[in-house]
Amino acid sequence: MILFLTSCGEIKDFLVKDSPPPPPKASDPILREYVNRFEDLYGIRVNVPINFSELGLNHAGVCTQWASGYAEIEVDETEWHKFNLDQREQLIFHELGHCVFSRQHDNGTLPDTCPKSIMRSFMFNSFEIYKCYKPMHNYYVDELKP
Repeated sequence: MILFLTSCGEIKDFLVKDSPPPPPKASDPILREYVNRFEDLYGIRVNVPINFSELGLNHAGVCTQWASGYAEIEVDETEWHKFNLDQREQLIFHELGHCVFSRQHDNGTLPDTCPKSIMRSFMFNSFEIYKCYKPMHNYYVDELKP
């Protein structure tokens, strides 16, 4: 098994597995709402199941990809309930950035100290959501595109 795991503050993150994938799953409707928003913004269809799980260790989400091409996202339900709506979107878009766009982490900052990318290895805090994510939403959506 090849494993890429970076302790990401609150985003567990990205795993690659050589073992056979599990049977396809349906997505949780609460999480699917954010996937639908992602699909609308990027004009694509996403075939990545996304469900709540118990990840532990303050990790909020993980994208797992198998060598076969199958991918799925798990979101820790306890962590999910700690986040506001914009943080939830940032988390789902981050994990979809891994699973759909094959993006890696980018912990850079912009000159105004805002995170350079949704692909930062940890969640935007409340201050960054209101200072950066909300007013610069179009920038973050465009920056995520491959």
